Amino acid sequence: IERVPVENLRRFYERYYQPDNAMLVVAGKFDTDKTLKLINKYFGMIPRPARKLEATYTEEPVQDGPRFVNLKRVGDVAAAGLIYHVPAGSHEDFAAIQILEDVLTSKPSGRLYKALVEPGLATSVRGSAWAWAEPGVIEIMAEVRLDQSARAALDKMTEVVESVATADITDEEVERIKRRRLKNIKLALTNSGRIGVQLSEWAALGDWRMFFIHRDRIKKVTTADVRRVAKEYLMASNRTAGLFVPTKEPTRAPIPPTPIVEQIVSGYRGTETIEQGEVFDATPENIDRRTKRIEIRPGLKVALLAKETRGDSVRANFRFHFGDEKSLTPHTTALGMIPNLMMRGTTRRNFQALRDEIDRLQSRISVSGGPGTFRATIESDRANIIEAIRLVGEILQEPAFPNDEFDVVVKERLAQMEKSLSDPQARGFNVLSRSMTPWPKSSIHYVPTLEEGIERLKAVSLGTITDLYSRFYGASNVEVSIVGDFDEQAVTDTLQSVFGSWRSPASYKRIQKPYRAITAQDKTILTPDKKMAVVAMGTVFSMRDDDPDYPALRFANYIFGQSAKSRLLNRLRHKGGLSYGAGAFLRISSQDDRASLVGYAICAPVNAVKAQNAIREEMQKWIAEGVTDEELEDGKKSYARKFDNRLANDRFVVGQLASGLEIGRTFAYHADQLEKIERLTLADIQRVLNTHLGDAAFVEMKAGDLEANQP
Repeated sequence: IERVPVENLRRFYERYYQPDNAMLVVAGKFDTDKTLKLINKYFGMIPRPARKLEATYTEEPVQDGPRFVNLKRVGDVAAAGLIYHVPAGSHEDFAAIQILEDVLTSKPSGRLYKALVEPGLATSVRGSAWAWAEPGVIEIMAEVRLDQSARAALDKMTEVVESVATADITDEEVERIKRRRLKNIKLALTNSGRIGVQLSEWAALGDWRMFFIHRDRIKKVTTADVRRVAKEYLMASNRTAGLFVPTKEPTRAPIPPTPIVEQIVSGYRGTETIEQGEVFDATPENIDRRTKRIEIRPGLKVALLAKETRGDSVRANFRFHFGDEKSLTPHTTALGMIPNLMMRGTTRRNFQALRDEIDRLQSRISVSGGPGTFRATIESDRANIIEAIRLVGEILQEPAFPNDEFDVVVKERLAQMEKSLSDPQARGFNVLSRSMTPWPKSSIHYVPTLEEGIERLKAVSLGTITDLYSRFYGASNVEVSIVGDFDEQAVTDTLQSVFGSWRSPASYKRIQKPYRAITAQDKTILTPDKKMAVVAMGTVFSMRDDDPDYPALRFANYIFGQSAKSRLLNRLRHKGGLSYGAGAFLRISSQDDRASLVGYAICAPVNAVKAQNAIREEMQKWIAEGVTDEELEDGKKSYARKFDNRLANDRFVVGQLASGLEIGRTFAYHADQLEKIERLTLADIQRVLNTHLGDAAFVEMKAGDLEANQP
């Protein structure tokens, strides 16, 4: 890619980046007539190309036997994989093929999960059946720690996969997977972002209606269908992974021709309808006006924003606080594992039964957290939100902490952490974070090295997990926010019933993280044989997000490294061709006077020094001179549009409502921020940048295969 001449890129661009080779999907709340006029205005003016694109004329031949490839390079985690050719995504077999892939790889009921992960032959298994316009593949991969045999994992994987056609695939397995896939489709239909992407992906197969046809096909898949496609495609001669073995009687898996999509969709009528929801003007004022904030009991604060939504969707966000810095400091790693283990089963349901119940409720539930805080989120609908809240209560209050699942979680995490040891991005940002967070090992804020993190994880025991849970977990200090189509009284009664009497055994005091000065540093991290690099520079300074100067700094960073026209992206990617991606992020606390700023770029190792110099030059110029008239004018417009889009996203709103309950903040804060940004002048921005960053010490970092690639 680095050697492609610019002329070749332009020829490719001029040939393929044309109206007759593009599709436009608009999803969400919009005025149809106005939108069509805008589309016609900005795209209709592009002339029809004179050239005609040729249809694909090559066809991959049927594979004549098993293939094997052995790759050797630097790394910390081994992998084993299998690939089998399958029909195009528009083929009628494809729905059954997707179900088959889940039968093999889903966690924890999948055949390969049970055959590889649970016995310890592999740390994880994943798979995908790719829905392509032309015949594609089903791909299955497993990660294996270095102290295990990747060959043994591959042999076992091959045995399980190629015998699944004759194995006893049950109706229960197939129905469980169908429920999950149909649930995900249903949830996608309530989210304009997801459905827009989904429709464009299926349109790439030939027509956007294939999305709905595929959904209907999933509904009709039978266990017999799954067994049949396993027999037809998961055979040795269609496998890429192992040794090629000559045979006198080869068996083959012919791939059916790609169907003519026009014939499939001709006359098709949708089989389902979805509630459209109300027309809700998502402004800070409307959000606050419609939000009901109550305290069910001392320490249990709730924000409820009830409205009619597309698909009757509902989102809920729970934020629990516990313990204090002194009691939690020795246990940061273990505390970070508890939420994951909670989702591995309760005293009433094992891992699989819990997954099945979440799918039955047509919902998504997640739990996360660490020292002092844990969170739960729900994505559901009006018909299921009450039961989903009760299920969250069961997950949080009745975790089983099974020993076998603890072992699996530890192995999964170890594999991921060991994998990061030779990853430039993981290495680089770990070093940058350590330099920007100069706390001693005795502090709860200490950032361990990757190696220290691995050793800390190995030292965690299940006994420690259960002890910490019993000592700290409870709902004495919790904020709950719910946005969507729900009954306020029913939800309030359920929250009282589920969490009203669940109290934390220990008292709570928020863990503070004050500003701590850093020194200027330049770090180089070598990761041999990794053909990518990451460069960055960052600093910390004293500021809170209610500081009068915050709006100017927030907007200035948007111009510098976050907008589609950001300075870093323009300098390093568009103009310089030095980076695959570049940007900046600003992190400012709502409660502590501590802020951080980081600019970064991902590039080829040979460009690392140039990219680092470019970031430094742009950072220094930005701090010294501020922004331009054009950046100020265009930036205010695009920032306002971006903020409006965030307000229309219930995931953002529900999160902000929950965090606002903790600090007593409403959406009036966001309206005030936007108003202050709208009034900003060039002088305001330059003053704020000079004041807070003019004398700042920066840590610079570059990581990658640098020794062999520097000019």
